[in-house]
Amino acid sequence: PPAPPPPLGVALAVMASALHGLHAAHEARAEDGEPLGIVHRDVSPQNVLVGADGLARVLDFGIAKARGRLQTTREGQVKGKLAYMAPEQIRSGEVTPRTDVFAAGIVLWETLTGGRLFQGDNEGHLIMQVLEAPIAPPSAVRAELPRALDAIVLRALDRDPARRFASARELALALEDLGPIAPPSAVGQWVRDVAGESLAKRAERITAIERGVVAADRPRVT
Repeated sequence: PPAPPPPLGVALAVMASALHGLHAAHEARAEDGEPLGIVHRDVSPQNVLVGADGLARVLDFGIAKARGRLQTTREGQVKGKLAYMAPEQIRSGEVTPRTDVFAAGIVLWETLTGGRLFQGDNEGHLIMQVLEAPIAPPSAVRAELPRALDAIVLRALDRDPARRFASARELALALEDLGPIAPPSAVGQWVRDVAGESLAKRAERITAIERGVVAADRPRVT
């Protein structure tokens, strides 16, 4: 069910953790030391998993672009979720690590405010929102948020890639410097508070599987 935005320290911890993970992907190298040139291209709330251990993990690199990877995308096709795309990704399909920084900036804005940044009645309207709509600072939605955080978020969301943070790590460090960052134990407790019922059901299901309890209508595989 819908939940209020997480406490500021939890939000900063989750996003900083996710950003460090993104940076690790961006900096990944092959065995010969050659940069792989990975760009996620689909950073969105659905692809950031926060565990009861208090750690955030970036998931689903299924459409990630990597140097040397065979690309089967049709000419003119744009991959990703429109509401979390950078302007250059929509305009030309050109992506760099700063493209992921913009998408992470959207996730950060939404994590802090509890609302959606870009919304549209149809794809065309949504694209215009991403390309041209004014971006309000998070404090315009939640007045208690620090103004210094506004500057960080708006820099991540600058439509000119050259004016954004140069890397996901740089954005993560800016959030950590702003602080205070919640420790993993506090993030984990927040997860349990928000999703305790779901976690309990999942634990029951895992226990049933481990004990060999299966549904009667499930086919047996030998």
